[in-house]
Amino acid sequence: MFFNDRTSTILHASMDALWMKQQVHTNNIANFDTPNYKAKTVDFQELMEVEVNRETGKSKKKYDYVATVSEDNNTVMRLDGSNVDLEKEELELWRAYAQYSYVQYKVNSNFEGYNSVLNKLGG
Repeated sequence: MFFNDRTSTILHASMDALWMKQQVHTNNIANFDTPNYKAKTVDFQELMEVEVNRETGKSKKKYDYVATVSEDNNTVMRLDGSNVDLEKEELELWRAYAQYSYVQYKVNSNFEGYNSVLNKLGG
């Protein structure tokens, strides 16, 4: 199937992670004035699990991409206990938006490529 390849999986997981990142930074900005609020960040990492098929001696690789949210408990920016750096959060929000837009462009390019192939096959 077209959409079960590694590239599609990575693009889909990247869009999910970048959307989550935008939500987290928006939430951090919204809580800028909340006393004792701790800023959160999103980490995106590839976890590769290798399954070995003992009967045939071949290995089958399964890729899994995971985004996790963590809280920064190590820094304090203000006297009220909050550690939200507004300029940093706005920059990270913009960066996540730009990255999301680029990945969305790549997904659209893939669909256009599939559409072109299907039109040639059908026409």
